[in-house]
Amino acid sequence: ALLELSRGGLVEPMRNRGFKVVEPTLTELRNLFDMREVLELHAAVLVAANPPKDLPAVRGWADQIAKAVETDDVQLYLEADRAYHREFIAAAGNELLTEMVMGLRDKMRLYGISSRAGHERQLASVPEHYRLIELALAGETEALPALLRSHIRSWEPIFVDALMRSKDHAREPPRQLSRTPGRVSRPWQRVQSLPAGSRQVPAAQTRRYWWSVRTVRAPALRAA
Repeated sequence: ALLELSRGGLVEPMRNRGFKVVEPTLTELRNLFDMREVLELHAAVLVAANPPKDLPAVRGWADQIAKAVETDDVQLYLEADRAYHREFIAAAGNELLTEMVMGLRDKMRLYGISSRAGHERQLASVPEHYRLIELALAGETEALPALLRSHIRSWEPIFVDALMRSKDHAREPPRQLSRTPGRVSRPWQRVQSLPAGSRQVPAAQTRRYWWSVRTVRAPALRAA
């Protein structure tokens, strides 16, 4: 499964360390939206130009999408939405076109899907999924691609915002360790502070003594 994801460009193998998730650049993300729009709108025109009598499988997935939004089940939404669009595009009768579109969709990590804007977009998409079916069955070769374009592009600002936030976080410098404010006295320095009349111990000898019994403590560290 990881090798399949690697071939799709979603993860990158690291020598002797496994895999790491690959984040697209902003340009790559926008290119994916551009290509999806071109191909999916073409598929929609093909479906509307030769409208089927019904799209029962597509309608069933639209019901699952509505259920997912009602129950706040993001995982179900993702699965149902993917299946809905696969069945819709497959109705165009071009298997290669279907594979290309789904390949592009699978390259897109769903940034911001669980954000507030993402939840609002999921809710707004429910009637759109049913309306797309109606327009396809009615043979609306202009209204169908227009709605589908809006349906696709409405996710773009949500994805872009979430991606930029993710990259800003990734660019933050790691938290550094710094010494606790204030001078930290060392064991041999404390030993030199002897009561009046006591024999003074040379500092060098004191240091050697403390190292030999391993009682030198490292200065306290804290997160900056």
